[in-house]
Amino acid sequence: VIQAEKSNHYLLLALPDIGAEHGDSSHYLPRFLNEKSVDGIIMMGDCPDHYLEILQQKRLPLVLVDYYSSKFSLPCIINDNYHGGYIATRHLIRLGHSQPAFIGSMIRHPSIRDRYKGYLDAIREQGNQPIEQQIYLDPGYDSYAFGYQAGQWMASSPHPPDAVFSANDSMAIVSF
Repeated sequence: VIQAEKSNHYLLLALPDIGAEHGDSSHYLPRFLNEKSVDGIIMMGDCPDHYLEILQQKRLPLVLVDYYSSKFSLPCIINDNYHGGYIATRHLIRLGHSQPAFIGSMIRHPSIRDRYKGYLDAIREQGNQPIEQQIYLDPGYDSYAFGYQAGQWMASSPHPPDAVFSANDSMAIVSF
């Protein structure tokens, strides 16, 4: 922000409705993109391929943050979600929680999927197999209802988990 101001540029934040349920997302673009009144796009988080295709047609510089596309070769900034999931799960195991639960929605999202793989590898590394009843995955979009439901499932389980790895903040907040 400070660098943008020094360069006499402005930052705009838009939260367009780009859910996968939309067929043609071109009319969901923020007006400033349709009018090409920006010099570039920084897209944060999940972005369906059909929307990335529309953005590329605008012929503006495009950078993805916390997301990468296997369909398009785009510059992206991502952290090591696999390693993060792995070390978070190892930390829970070292605290004495040999079989922490996992909760995550949007498993198709690369960040969530990589955190889940790290979780699985940490569980298996100690000689255990993941317990299917302690893995709560929702293939859909980030749903507060799913997080709440997963929390209810865990609480009502005859063997509730003594620790939970949540793949993102929203799942952690609504599940407890």
